[in-house]
Amino acid sequence: MIYLGADHNGYFLKERIKRTLTRRALPWKDCGDVEYNTDDDYVDFANQVAGEMRSTDLGILACGSGHGMVIAANKHSGIRAIMPLDPRSARDGRHDDHANIVVLTAWGMSIQRAEKILMTFLKTKPGSAPRYLRRLNKLKKLDRIRK
Repeated sequence: MIYLGADHNGYFLKERIKRTLTRRALPWKDCGDVEYNTDDDYVDFANQVAGEMRSTDLGILACGSGHGMVIAANKHSGIRAIMPLDPRSARDGRHDDHANIVVLTAWGMSIQRAEKILMTFLKTKPGSAPRYLRRLNKLKKLDRIRK
């Protein structure tokens, strides 16, 4: 399952992404905001998406700068949210670092570029090289420290 969330700054990008996912027959669930509301808070949607996710799920978050969503999502144990600015960093974050949430910025990025980044992220499988797994295990230890 792919969970989506966005505040008002990322709302229209999220709506476009939903159409893209539907066209590609990818399963998704919208965790909000379900309407354009300038008084909403990005933290609520990052929390909702990260809270819904299980080990094999992926998440997509969108807001203005992307920074707040990354910070909020990464507060959750087991979440590895990234904010790639190009397809290569999306691939590397998913493959090398086993990222499970991609955060897209709605400010200063075209919809076409955001969709390229997103599709690269979704198509990339996590790598299994020993160095990637070693690093992932170290990240899991940090999750236990945080609790």
